[in-house]
Amino acid sequence: MAGWLRNSHGITVVDTADRSIVEVVCGVLTQPDGRFLLAQRPEGRIWAGFWEFPGGKIEPGESPAEALSRELREELGIEVCSASPWHKRLFDYPHARVRLHFFRIWAWTGEVQSLEGQQFVWTTPGHVDVEPLLPANTPVLRALQIPSTLAITPESSVPLEAALAQVSAGLASHQWPWLQVRRGAQVVEEWSAWQALAHRYGTN
Repeated sequence: MAGWLRNSHGITVVDTADRSIVEVVCGVLTQPDGRFLLAQRPEGRIWAGFWEFPGGKIEPGESPAEALSRELREELGIEVCSASPWHKRLFDYPHARVRLHFFRIWAWTGEVQSLEGQQFVWTTPGHVDVEPLLPANTPVLRALQIPSTLAITPESSVPLEAALAQVSAGLASHQWPWLQVRRGAQVVEEWSAWQALAHRYGTN
């Protein structure tokens, strides 16, 4: 079945049926304080001026991880030391159908440099102040706002007072941004107690 893309003016621009998929790797370089790197596509390239996660096409015979290391070496002059696969998504651009392999990168050697004439910026999840952004990156930017850890309440078999004490001790020693309540049928009656506890420690 044919599919069609439309531009911002609602004009049909390309038939997306039966297009080959271009495999692309993207690196989300993440600092210990949570900031991550965005790069601006330089002049002379398609989508020039748009901001994206650094990366590029996977060459024949390369694994995504190998392509990631090569692309970031060529673009930014760094060597990836610690990276893990994160998201994979298919996206239809007017010029190509791409499958994006996103990696979280936690450690690297070398200073980030602009080796291909691109601008770059370190930014914070939920506070991206550069634009325009490549459309395929929007869900990933939202995902970066989800914390990597959260507090979860004990099972409902644990008495409420004991459960509150356990979670309170954990929140006092860790800066968990979210609290997940899993107290079964009792959750309605106990909700105010958990809300008060979350408010005390600034947890959502």
